[in-house]
Amino acid sequence: MRDDAFFAEDPEPPGRGLYTLNTSITTRHLPTPQSPLPSRPDVTAKAKAKSKPYSPRLTVSARSNAFRQRFFPDATLRDWNDWRWQNSHRIRSAEQLARIIQLAPDEAAAIARHQGPLPLAVGPYYASLLDEHNPLQAIRRTVVPASAEFTHTPGEDDDPLGEDGDSPIPGLVHRYPDRVLLLATGLCSTYCRYCTRARLVGASGELSIKKSNLERALEYIET
Repeated sequence: MRDDAFFAEDPEPPGRGLYTLNTSITTRHLPTPQSPLPSRPDVTAKAKAKSKPYSPRLTVSARSNAFRQRFFPDATLRDWNDWRWQNSHRIRSAEQLARIIQLAPDEAAAIARHQGPLPLAVGPYYASLLDEHNPLQAIRRTVVPASAEFTHTPGEDDDPLGEDGDSPIPGLVHRYPDRVLLLATGLCSTYCRYCTRARLVGASGELSIKKSNLERALEYIET
C-alpha cells in the first residue's frame, strides 16, 4: 500500500540550514524493504581525510532520510550530502531502478532500447524524489527514459541551441561578445531526458576535454 508520507513531494534539495529529521516517519510506516542497493568503493575517503570536521548544518528531509536508510543503509548523513558519494552511487540500470520504482512497460522498453549518448543515470537524491507508482510524475519523466525519446519530427535538431556553430574550439562556446561558455566536462550526476546537449554527454557521447583543447580555450579567453 502506498505511503503518502514517504512519497510526498520533497520541496528542496539538501541545503545549509540546520538539518532536522521528521520523527513522525518511522520504519513501520515504510513499504516492506527490499534488498539495499550494493555499496561501491568509498571514493571520498581521501577527501574526508583532508576536509574540515563534518558540520551537521545541512537540511535532510524526512523523505530523503527514509530513502537513504532503506536503500543505502551503510551511507551516513555525511555520505548522503557529499556530491562525490552521490556521483559514485548513481542508478545506472533498469535492474537498480526497478528496486526503487515500479517501472512502466514503456520505461523498461526505452531503457533496454537505448544506445549511445544520454544514458540512464539518476543520483540517489533525485531517486529519493521519484513517485514509485506514477510514471507521469514530472520529476520521474525528467530522469527516466521513455520511448517517445526515439521519435524525431521534422525541424528537430541534435544541436537545438546551435552551439556547434559558435564553438571556435571544442568545448568552448562563444556566442556573445563579452562572455564564453567553457564545457569542462560531459558528466552529470543525473541526466535529464530533455538535455539540450544530449549528443555530447554520457557513454559514446561523453564530452572529454583534452588538455590541448583546454589550453587552446584558455589562450582564446586570454586574447
